[in-house]
Amino acid sequence: MHLTLARSPDDTIKMSDDSVATGARWVIDACVSAGYGISIATASCLESYIHNYLRTRVEPQQWTHAILRSSAYQGCQLVKSWSLPRILDSAGLREAPGCAVLFDQGYNRHYAEEVGMAFEEVDGTYGLQRADWHGAQAELEQLCPLQRGNLVT
Repeated sequence: MHLTLARSPDDTIKMSDDSVATGARWVIDACVSAGYGISIATASCLESYIHNYLRTRVEPQQWTHAILRSSAYQGCQLVKSWSLPRILDSAGLREAPGCAVLFDQGYNRHYAEEVGMAFEEVDGTYGLQRADWHGAQAELEQLCPLQRGNLVT
């Protein structure tokens, strides 16, 4: 399974007042504790700023240079039709895209649907919350063959 946080840090992880969404750290920790991978798909071209924000304000131990310099980090791409397949490849989930969840605002749902990725809508007023994690788990149960104990070949 894989967690993709999109538009970060724009009202998913980072809120407009520069604060971290109240549930973001909890969701990221829950993903890591469950053994899920994490990635970023953002339209922002401010790579240094985003890397610094994630490493200093959100979860320094999770956002290592290795992750932020890999294809798990997709920046400066407004159109997620390009970034999401690269993230799926980096996670080894191209053949099981339903085992990855895109957390984002509803207007980006169609990008997840294009690649067969699960989608959990995040309310941009509050950013990532615990309820989003629980919704994503329900999506994974429906869409991820690995979640059901089946192997994808």
